[in-house]
Amino acid sequence: MRNIKNGTPVKVTRELTNDLLTTQHECVEAGHGTEELDSLSNEIFGEQADTPLSSTAKLPAQNSNQDCDLLNRAQRELGATQNLVIHLKGQLAELEAAKSTLEKSVLLIVLLLNLYKNKLMKSLEKVTGARILKLVVLSVKQSRL
Repeated sequence: MRNIKNGTPVKVTRELTNDLLTTQHECVEAGHGTEELDSLSNEIFGEQADTPLSSTAKLPAQNSNQDCDLLNRAQRELGATQNLVIHLKGQLAELEAAKSTLEKSVLLIVLLLNLYKNKLMKSLEKVTGARILKLVVLSVKQSRL
């Protein structure tokens, strides 16, 4: 690594940390041991100190309360989510019923428009046919004169 002189780091940088973690990750994925990288990490960052037993004894109780709080919060959020699901399902059912009613109304309107169009076309055919007949009769009368 370029940040190390004579076995000690010049300055621990984000880049150095990132390079070390990336190399460790690649070694683990390739199935290689990380002992040498661990000792290099210990040289750069120092060895991890063991935590005192007195603080370790307090952690389970603290974690237990935190776990209970998280569990209670998760249960409340689950209940709220379930209520929301029920509400949204009700709204979906209402919207589907309204959609069905609207589709039936549209189909009825289209049917009525088609019936009206057909009646109108028949009326126009009768009027047009009557006019053509009148024109033929007039032209025959004029040709006889």
